Amino acid sequence: MEKIRTWRKARKLSIEEAGELVGVSGVQWSRYETGKRRIPAENLQAVSEATGIPPHELRPDLAGLVAASGAAA
Repeated sequence: MEKIRTWRKARKLSIEEAGELVGVSGVQWSRYETGKRRIPAENLQAVSEATGIPPHELRPDLAGLVAASGAAA
């Protein structure tokens, strides 16, 4: 996903450093960036909080799920 790659590069973070911010490996973060793997629901909020990119822009199909779980908490 180009949005998270742009975010990471603007902050001069390595792939490994970006992954550490959300608790995933650099390999996993790289898969998110390239689109080989979509950000799973359990990591969506963490990626959103770290990057400042709203969940609905990262995963439009899961944004309602994240909003609902946040409201229930």
